[in-house]
Amino acid sequence: MPGYYPFLNSERDRLKSLDVRIEDIADSPIYSKALENAAKDILGMASEPGDRDLAIVEFTLAKILLSIIGNPTLNERYAERKSSEFMQGLERESLPYLIKIARGDFGMDIKTEDTLH
Repeated sequence: MPGYYPFLNSERDRLKSLDVRIEDIADSPIYSKALENAAKDILGMASEPGDRDLAIVEFTLAKILLSIIGNPTLNERYAERKSSEFMQGLERESLPYLIKIARGDFGMDIKTEDTLH
C-alpha cells in the first residue's frame, strides 16, 4: 500500500469525507489526541499515528496550529522535516504509482513506453 501524502488530492478528499469540524475536536477523545500529536509533531516529537485518517487530521491540525502561532522559524523547520519525511516515502514507491501521482495530482504530461506508440 502506498504511503500517506497529505498533499495529494485523494488525501484531501479523504479528509473532507471524515467530516471533522474544528469545534468538535476538543470533545472527541480521538481528535483531541490528534491535536496533541499535531502539537508534538510541530516540535518533532510525535509518534506515528498508525491510522491513515488520523495522520491526515494530525497533519491538518499541525498546519492550523502553525498558522495560529505565526512563528516563521517554527513553520520552516516543520516544513523541512515533513518534506524530508515525504521524500523518503516517495523514494520507496513504485514507478507506476509515482507516475500516477505526477499525472493525476500535478497535471504532468509524463510519457512512458506504453504511451509513446
